[in-house]
Amino acid sequence: MVKKIILSVSLCFFLSACVQSHADFLDDRTAIISGRGTAFDDSAGVRHEIYLKAAKLAEKHGYQYFMIIEDHRGISRSYWTQPAQTVSSGSVSAYGNTAYYNGSSVTTPASTTEFHKPIEETTVKFYHEGEIDPATPNLWDARRVLAANKSSE
Repeated sequence: MVKKIILSVSLCFFLSACVQSHADFLDDRTAIISGRGTAFDDSAGVRHEIYLKAAKLAEKHGYQYFMIIEDHRGISRSYWTQPAQTVSSGSVSAYGNTAYYNGSSVTTPASTTEFHKPIEETTVKFYHEGEIDPATPNLWDARRVLAANKSSE
């Protein structure tokens, strides 16, 4: 039983890493940003990380705005199996050259847990100030996104 608890706690720590994201530039102003969460994250957390990554990239490369061009969301499934376990206990008593065993066994069946991990791939395009109308749909001001994130930390 203690072994099972230690394994469960270790698994929780292993799986509770944070959302990860990665960006690849297609050209000087277009990038694909991929994000992947853990089984403990939701798609909103992955989306937040992607938008934050886009804002940081815009600022780093001197752009004021970024626009979401294309967005694909899904889940990645993984499985973890806890093998069956049998615990036996008993006692042996001996009388002369005869031994008696009195015992019992308890078996816990194997179990499989399915984990759903959110994934997202978003294509963004970057714009300098004055290149695009700030009221354009799906256009984000990188400075505002970064400022909003700093105030929520």
